[in-house]
Amino acid sequence: MYPLPARLLACALFAPAVLGVADVWAAVPNTIAAIGTITSSAGGAAADGDYALSFALYGQATGGASAWKEGPVVVTVKGGQFVVNLGAVSPVPQQALAALPQAWLGVAVGSDPELPRKVLGSTPFALRSGQAEGLDCSGCVGSGQLDPKALAGLVKVGDLVDYAKIATLAKVAGSGDFKDLVNAPKLADVAASGQYGDLLGLPVLAKVGTSCGTGLVVKGIKADGSLDCADGGVSLANLPKDGLDEISNGLLTTQFKEVAPSTKTPIDINDAFPAGVSDVIDVPDFGTAESLSVTIDIANSDISKVRVTLYDPQGVAYKLYDQSGTGLTLKA
Repeated sequence: MYPLPARLLACALFAPAVLGVADVWAAVPNTIAAIGTITSSAGGAAADGDYALSFALYGQATGGASAWKEGPVVVTVKGGQFVVNLGAVSPVPQQALAALPQAWLGVAVGSDPELPRKVLGSTPFALRSGQAEGLDCSGCVGSGQLDPKALAGLVKVGDLVDYAKIATLAKVAGSGDFKDLVNAPKLADVAASGQYGDLLGLPVLAKVGTSCGTGLVVKGIKADGSLDCADGGVSLANLPKDGLDEISNGLLTTQFKEVAPSTKTPIDINDAFPAGVSDVIDVPDFGTAESLSVTIDIANSDISKVRVTLYDPQGVAYKLYDQSGTGLTLKA
């Protein structure tokens, strides 16, 4: 009998089963030592005992077929922690690791679905060192192993072979000057002059020396560079909501209401997902906020199981609703 199901939070550390360089011909083990932590669904360390865990390696964070898998493996848990040698039952193939751009570990507890994968560091790829065990080469790469195209201009001086003759190098190799390039690319005039007027595709700038005229003020710049003029009288028609603050340098203010809704709603609240869901609302620069109100609209099979917490920009938490009441909807 195994303890009640628990959920695996994270594999805290990965390290190779054996490290050493004393004997380069020693076989590289096909196992990876893993240390992890299991917590119960109620929080805190899981009960001591034996658990059935399954492991798999992937080349991506989600989706795709596994490059290696093992389990279920019976692992002993004490104080919530366990240690297991991945590959002890099914050795981790070196070729599988070589084909992965990045290694991700998937873990499943008992018959529960696999938990979110965790990216692994460089340690598992130490298994690839086994490919170099048979290499015993010193000075074995010579001109015979080089592409003949790379040997042009070789010269022998005594018993030494120079692979590049200074006399065969282009002049630019010694000078580094752009003008010494052969078939140098043609650059735009601005590259040599540095003058703004030599730019190609000049941007449209505001037309200098023009004005809006009597009783008008500049509202903006049009696409052709001309001034966008407006009635100079101060009114709600030609001022933004915080316009009084802008034109009075902060001496005058006005009050108005703005709404900043979520861009992701509605958001599904998945069953059996203790971590819950979250959303971030970015509030534009409306002006100086005097008060803030938050509206929530939640539909759930049982709102007595729901918690709602608001975090301000400094990270301070405000508990808005905490598993109280009954029903299917929560509006506040």
